[in-house]
Amino acid sequence: MAEETFDKRNRFREEAVNRGVPLAEVERWIRAVRPAAILGQGGEGPVVAQLGGYPMLPVGPPDPRFPFVASVDCATLPREATDLPLPSDGHLLFFGEADVGFDGVLPELVMYVAAGTPVTERRVEKEWYTVLPHSQLRAAWCELSAPTSGELETEYPHADELDGTWTNAYGYRLGSLQIGGYPKIANWDPVGVAREAATEEAGTDEEALDDDWVLLATWSCDDDVKELDHGLIHWVIRREDLAALRFDRVYVYVHMI
Repeated sequence: MAEETFDKRNRFREEAVNRGVPLAEVERWIRAVRPAAILGQGGEGPVVAQLGGYPMLPVGPPDPRFPFVASVDCATLPREATDLPLPSDGHLLFFGEADVGFDGVLPELVMYVAAGTPVTERRVEKEWYTVLPHSQLRAAWCELSAPTSGELETEYPHADELDGTWTNAYGYRLGSLQIGGYPKIANWDPVGVAREAATEEAGTDEEALDDDWVLLATWSCDDDVKELDHGLIHWVIRREDLAALRFDRVYVYVHMI
């Protein structure tokens, strides 16, 4: 695996330079790459996540405010799959509305259930509550995710050449659920959207822009949601808030490819 990654990196570097990209810019791009876990159906790997159905929740708290999307088993997710400070065990539960315009910092978008916590299936019986088809997701790929920031033009003057060359060398994968890495962008960068919203709330350009916002997860809705055409839901968080399990500060953003 390491040898294959080394070969792809060399192929990317050589092709990018041949396209006229300065070597220093190529190396800066390579240093910015982040690992990401791409979860999908099928395969022979361990089951890492449950998509759809009803959530397994502790007894006592009220029903979730938003439809349940997925539950990720942190202990099963390979440690090297991301560079995020994720819990070493327990489950991360993701909730959200598949509706363009559903964005912002909202409570109960992500819930952490510690290992050993007694849970039971919560069958939410409300007219507005959407129950997604249930499926099991496995760690289909652990891939290197290339930069996709909305500020690419400033940081990487040859962003188009770099992005195309990277896709040629590494391919393009979009599973049902992505943990970590960079978001797949159609029109707006969800990490940039979260950072800009925090900047406006803080009332200063420096304080919020220095925060280390990262992609926590992306769900590719596909045919599970008829209201969106190739919809994506992104959950974005500051790295320090993730380490502190401050999921009340998660920013969610929905858009379509």
